[in-house]
Amino acid sequence: MSLCAAIFSFGFSIQYRTEPIPFFIFFSTLFVYTGQRLYKIWFNQIHKETPRVVWMKENLNLSKAILILAGIGLIISGFQLFNVAHIFIANFSVNTFLFRGIILVFSAFISVLYVVRIRKRNLRELPFIKIFLVVGVYVLLCCVLPFSSFDDVRWTSSDGHFLFELGMFVSVLFVFGIALLFDTSDIEVDPPDQKTIPQLIGVSRSIYLSAGLILPQVVMMLFTHRDNTFNVSILVIFMLFYIGFWTYKKTPMYINFCGEAMLAFVGLFNWFVL
Repeated sequence: MSLCAAIFSFGFSIQYRTEPIPFFIFFSTLFVYTGQRLYKIWFNQIHKETPRVVWMKENLNLSKAILILAGIGLIISGFQLFNVAHIFIANFSVNTFLFRGIILVFSAFISVLYVVRIRKRNLRELPFIKIFLVVGVYVLLCCVLPFSSFDDVRWTSSDGHFLFELGMFVSVLFVFGIALLFDTSDIEVDPPDQKTIPQLIGVSRSIYLSAGLILPQVVMMLFTHRDNTFNVSILVIFMLFYIGFWTYKKTPMYINFCGEAMLAFVGLFNWFVL
């Protein structure tokens, strides 16, 4: 998941000519995911053991080592993110520091309270809001953080067809659709009173809703590259894969693989063809 998020963020940065931060996205995602699972293991917050949790329990020392290495990578890439070396020279931007600082403080706050319980519940366990927290943090980190200040968040894509606002809206729908896929695979481990979308409308309807949310991203990519036969061919192959997903038996492992593959594909496509 960490690698796929980093690729998606890098592709978004290439598309909108912002500063690519794939290493920060990779290490921050790896650190948060590993840290949250270890915290839940240590404090007995696991409702039902998944294969990943079982693996972490059986390889606890290795999991701790991954957390430490991810933390080191996060610190190093964080220095680059904030251009710390520029603090002492004339071209340091206070706006960049504040802009990225606000995003990171908010994201860190949500990530901690996502697993740390206050009055017997954490944010993840509150009804209705789990997916909105996940999507909000992912969009902030992968799509907004690469901009250097509030003034820069009005770019057009490199082909000039789409304003940033439209691209951001489609990206939010896309990330929401991917997160909804992951939610369907969590339905067996989420408590019934959590009231996630799959619990409310069912797994099958949630998967088809996810398809509708992902589709605008595919349509926008097709429209942008409609004059390039090679690019359109690649997209057609992706669409066949995309359609095939919704006609195949949907096990949790298969759902997670396809969700991560779609996230990485969009990033790779924007990376190599723009």
